[in-house]
Amino acid sequence: MIVSIGRRWCCRPPPWWKCRATRNALPNRKRAVMLATRRQPNGACCPGSPTAADSPSATGRDRTTTTDRGDHARTAILTALRALLDQNPISEVSVQAITRQAGVTRTAFYFYFESKYSALAELLHGRTTAAMLDQSFALRTPGESTPALIARVIAGIRAALAADDPVWASCRASAGYEPEIAEIVAAVEDAITCRIVALVSAEVHRGAQPISTDLVALVRVLTTATVAGCAPARVAAQPDHLDRTTDAVAALWRNALWPK
Repeated sequence: MIVSIGRRWCCRPPPWWKCRATRNALPNRKRAVMLATRRQPNGACCPGSPTAADSPSATGRDRTTTTDRGDHARTAILTALRALLDQNPISEVSVQAITRQAGVTRTAFYFYFESKYSALAELLHGRTTAAMLDQSFALRTPGESTPALIARVIAGIRAALAADDPVWASCRASAGYEPEIAEIVAAVEDAITCRIVALVSAEVHRGAQPISTDLVALVRVLTTATVAGCAPARVAAQPDHLDRTTDAVAALWRNALWPK
């Protein structure tokens, strides 16, 4: 190879990866790795190629760009999965459909998630936050009436555990055979139960008289009744079903905690 240095001309040996004899003398795997990284057989960077410290990718700006690109791909995958769950349950959603919807490759998908259920678990983490639970199941505020407190608790339970939410419905459906999903579902339900039990315990000091001393079991029964009352199939079939069941569930909570 003839190169120009200023006005002088000199000969320099070609890089090793352009020399067929040198490449063929290396094992296949090592040759492939070094071709991909453009490194010398002794591990040093090739002459004339930028080092890691000098590479533009090492600058803060390019690292930020790479991170932003990765965050964008991850967000696109989760957004695509959320959109697909509006149409089909998780059992009928494939990784290929998710990547097609998100506009990413399967390699990118598996870089961020082990399976579609791992992505579903990520959606559930973002859906039910501690701040949301603290707001829905906070202790009675000054001036808040008992009916208003019951309505707030019912609304919080339905917002977190309603079966008409495709993310939660998919999680409940797959909890039987996906340990990761089952663990997250149980953690969400336990967190809600603990917050409501704390609320009920505070109401006991205010004069409430629960019909059972086992507050955990009592809260679980009332929570199950609250969720069952807003089944999407019944709500769609009977427009006034949700209002009727809300009144019935509110009466259950009132009579279970403040019996006359």
